[in-house]
Amino acid sequence: MQRFMMSIMLLALSASPVQADGDCPDRPATQQERAAYQALSGAAKAAVPPAPADWVLTDETPGKPGTTVPDCPGGPHDRPMTYALRFTYAFSAEASQRMDQGAVGAALKGTPEQQAKMVELDRKIAGLEEQKQAARKSRDAAEKERVRQELKEARKERNKITDEITNAYVQRSMSGQLAAEMNKNKPVVREAQLVIKVNEQYAWIPAKDQPVSIPGVPISYWFKSDTGGRLVMLLGPWDDQTFKMNLAPTPVKTRPQGMVIEITGDRQMAENLARQIRIDLLKKQL
Repeated sequence: MQRFMMSIMLLALSASPVQADGDCPDRPATQQERAAYQALSGAAKAAVPPAPADWVLTDETPGKPGTTVPDCPGGPHDRPMTYALRFTYAFSAEASQRMDQGAVGAALKGTPEQQAKMVELDRKIAGLEEQKQAARKSRDAAEKERVRQELKEARKERNKITDEITNAYVQRSMSGQLAAEMNKNKPVVREAQLVIKVNEQYAWIPAKDQPVSIPGVPISYWFKSDTGGRLVMLLGPWDDQTFKMNLAPTPVKTRPQGMVIEITGDRQMAENLARQIRIDLLKKQL
C-alpha cells in the first residue's frame, strides 16, 4: 500500500508545474556548474559498458546540457537541477544482414548429400570437357559422340539437383522456415536504453518489481513488461521503503546528489550491462 501511495504521489508531483525544472526560465550555468556537469558526463561515458559484439553504442544525450540551468524566481533557487544522460545499445544492421545472408546462402547450398553430388558432377563434367577437346583434336567421331552423350546426362542430372534445391528454398521461404533461420541467432529485443537520471527526488518502483542483486548498488529492481522490462538502480541517500531522496540545497545546481540508473530492454542484456557499469566512477561524483 505504501508503494502504491508513493507511485500516486510521484505521478502527481511530475504533473505539477511547480516541480518541473522545465517550467522555470533558464540562466547561463556558472563555471562551477559547467565543471560539475562535465565531470559527471565524463565519468558516465567512462562508466557505461562498451557495446557487446554485433551491437552499437550511441550517446543520445540531447542538446547542449550543462550550459544552462533553470532559475525559478520566488521559488527554490538552490534546488539541484534534474537532468539525464542517455545511451542506446542497438543490434547492428550489419550483423542482421550478415545473418540473413548466411541463412540464405546455406539454404541455396542444398543438403550435404546434394552438395556432395554437385561436387562429384562438376568434377565429372570438367573431365568430360577435357575428353571432348581431345576427341576433337584426334577427329575421333565415335569418341566425340560418346563424350557428348555423357556430358548431356551429367548436365541433366546437375540441373535436376539445382531445381530440387531451388524448389526447397522457395518452400522454406513461403512456409516461414527461412525467416526463422534468419532470426535464429538474433536477439528478440534488439535495443536497450541506459539512462542516468541525476537529482531525481522520487523513483518509481512498483510493488511487483523484483529485487535484483547488482554489485555496488544498494537498491535495484527489475520490472517485466511486454517488450522486455526495466532494471532500476538507485545510487545515493535513497530511502529503501519510500524510494524518496531528500535533496539538499546547493549553489551548484548541476552537482549530483543521487542517481537513478534505468536500463530498458531484454532482462539478460540489462543485467549484463548493469554488472559491467563502473559504479565506482559514478559514486565518486556524488
